[in-house]
Amino acid sequence: MSRAALDRIDDAILVLLAERDEVVAALWADKVAQGVPLRDAAREAELFVRVRSNAQERGMDPDAVEAVYRTFVGRRLR
Repeated sequence: MSRAALDRIDDAILVLLAERDEVVAALWADKVAQGVPLRDAAREAELFVRVRSNAQERGMDPDAVEAVYRTFVGRRLR
């Protein structure tokens, strides 16, 4: 493994985060147009359960992965 490989992975992660952000923005626009709440606590809970499980299956620290997701998801709610 090389630093160049890590750079490619980091770039891919950023591309996916940007894509996720675009999808969230579109979903929120739809919710605003429909007059429904932006936040869906049940959906957020499902997301965190899923990412924790996926992290554990991959031998990653579920707490750390959840923290990353909470940071990214939460920034839109500020």
